[in-house]
Amino acid sequence: MKLTEWVAQTRAVDLPHLQSPIKGFEMGRSTVDGTVTSPCRNGRTEGVNTRTKEP
Repeated sequence: MKLTEWVAQTRAVDLPHLQSPIKGFEMGRSTVDGTVTSPCRNGRTEGVNTRTKEP
């Protein structure tokens, strides 16, 4: 999977500002995978919520 390769390459690079986001990303990896692979989306619902919250 290209995402796994990207994470591995990013971990190998000596850029400290990327290490913390990558660590958090790896902790939530199952959620990210589910979001990317799921055919279900909640964009329409989120749009309605945003309009409801606006003054």
